[in-house]
Amino acid sequence: MVLVHNMKDLETGIQILKQIEQQGYSGYIVGGAVRDYLLGLSVNDIDIATNMPIEVLKQYFDVLETGISYAGVTISIGKQKIEITQFRKDLEYVDHRHPKIELVDTFKEDSKRRDFTINALALDKDGNILDYWNGQEDLNRKIIRTIGDPNKRFEEDALRILRGLYLSSKLDFIIEEDTLKAIINKKHLLSFLSNERIYDFFVKILYCKGKNGYNYIEKYNIFEYIEEYKKWFDIVSDSYRQEDLCIYYYMKYGTFPKITSNEDKKKGLVLKKVLDSDCSNYVIYENEEILTDLIDVLTNLGYREIVESLKGLKIHKKDLLAVDNKELSKYYQGKMISVVRKEIIRAILDGRIENKRKSIIIFLKGLDVIKC
Repeated sequence: MVLVHNMKDLETGIQILKQIEQQGYSGYIVGGAVRDYLLGLSVNDIDIATNMPIEVLKQYFDVLETGISYAGVTISIGKQKIEITQFRKDLEYVDHRHPKIELVDTFKEDSKRRDFTINALALDKDGNILDYWNGQEDLNRKIIRTIGDPNKRFEEDALRILRGLYLSSKLDFIIEEDTLKAIINKKHLLSFLSNERIYDFFVKILYCKGKNGYNYIEKYNIFEYIEEYKKWFDIVSDSYRQEDLCIYYYMKYGTFPKITSNEDKKKGLVLKKVLDSDCSNYVIYENEEILTDLIDVLTNLGYREIVESLKGLKIHKKDLLAVDNKELSKYYQGKMISVVRKEIIRAILDGRIENKRKSIIIFLKGLDVIKC
């Protein structure tokens, strides 16, 4: 049986609905907020659908024009951001993702364009539920089912495939038989999606507590036509830090995923350089900052000796030498100062001397600068 959560999470949205109705229009909290509310889950994001025109909304609310192309705006209230869209229906879809739209008068008409029955629920200011597609029944049955012909719905918007897989993991629901067949039949459409959108859902699916979505992808080869992500599933684990995923991919395949940031590329290249070196204490010291940030990667890939060396460094980049360049200039000139500094640091790192002035001076007196 569907649980009913208290309405505290929806209070801000309900206040907006009341303001909308005071002006003679209708409005509803819609989509995932209603779904999660009915399941007794915490509600994080609130979406509202209304027949109040955007220009009228602007007269009563401080709005950000974040989605004017699809008749939507965002209202900021405190730390909460609430998306409001006008009732609309989707017409012709472009590139299996973006529809042309037409405004309509009722939520019933608007609900036809939504992806899954459990996402097509609406709640009014009094807590009454509008359910035109048996979404509450599907919540009770714990299934994910499209509204209308699933093949058509995925043909319209390929991102719905990933949404369905994600929801199956998030909610621990199964995907209804015809909907699953359509996902398998239309999986080639995933290649039309941007790398950023695929990665966003890939990460959500990977790190979900439930594993239904992950299992569907593996069992039915759902990522067959997006090779980069198919390969990724072979090497990553939800025990890995999300921010390190691109590094793992690079270490396995020697190339960076398309969504890799410049910062992650830098980290990956440094890690490869270190692993290809003699992994001396000095090499680890020189790259300490990046290696410290990649301790989890080094540990998971089996480079525990490097981790131990990193943790056991006897001097760090941020530390000052007990002998500064001014004192070194009494003994050496020009470029030799940097060469000697390097030898001092090597000696400290290898435990041959301590980072103390007396110890360093004695070391310098015995240092063969020609060998340096």
